[in-house]
Amino acid sequence: MLDSDRGHTDQTYEEHLAQKRFEEEMPTSAPRGPDSNGPGEPAKMPSPIGIGELVSGNPVLADPVIAGLLRLGETCNVIAAPKVGKSWLAYDLALSTSTGGEWLGRYRCDSGRVLLIDNELHTPTLANRIPTVARALDIPEQDYRDQLDVLSLRGRLVDLHGIRKLLHPLMDGTYSLVILDAWYRCIPSGVSENDNAPIAHLYNLVD
Repeated sequence: MLDSDRGHTDQTYEEHLAQKRFEEEMPTSAPRGPDSNGPGEPAKMPSPIGIGELVSGNPVLADPVIAGLLRLGETCNVIAAPKVGKSWLAYDLALSTSTGGEWLGRYRCDSGRVLLIDNELHTPTLANRIPTVARALDIPEQDYRDQLDVLSLRGRLVDLHGIRKLLHPLMDGTYSLVILDAWYRCIPSGVSENDNAPIAHLYNLVD
């Protein structure tokens, strides 16, 4: 889940150059996955398969994380103007998922371990905010204390590629939900949030 402040700004000349470099490097700079040919080589492209093979290989849907909204492995964006409460909404979701409650009093969450990655706030602020939301929701600390982890990157800012490296050892099914707050602070330097090609590449990285 990504928390994003959407804005509309004109692309600067420096951003244009950064995008051009990004596009030139994309075929060989994409992170290597299990289908890669090797270091520095593009990943193998998928081949068409028959509908029978597709169905037999995917007999059931992925487990739901938020009923009716989000399943395991999917990406959700929270998009709104700055300072309207997106982070507070994310804390609500983190607590609802870690305790198996109802988000916003409507969407049932499957109980699972949650990781909140925050790159904006100081740790004392986070330590104050999350319990504040829990108390407002009447969620006892013992119900979420061992189900909710926080990774603070304030003062140690890394972009999405760096976050991927940090999370790689943890992507073993430990977490059913990972929340990144905020998206704009993990975009690589020189890339504009309004540039479709590099942003599409970042979403591919998330997948």
